[in-house]
Amino acid sequence: MDFFYIGVMSGSSLDGIDIALLKQDDRSRLVATHYIPMPEDLHAELLGL
Repeated sequence: MDFFYIGVMSGSSLDGIDIALLKQDDRSRLVATHYIPMPEDLHAELLGL
């Protein structure tokens, strides 16, 4: 049976969000990655928390 996992994170700089898709069957594989820049207004709001 195949399992898929999605990982999402942002570092402490809050410059963007990193996303990874992994597939696990008899071994683990990185299927895809994507980076989304953080919009400036959201970046400022999060830094203000």
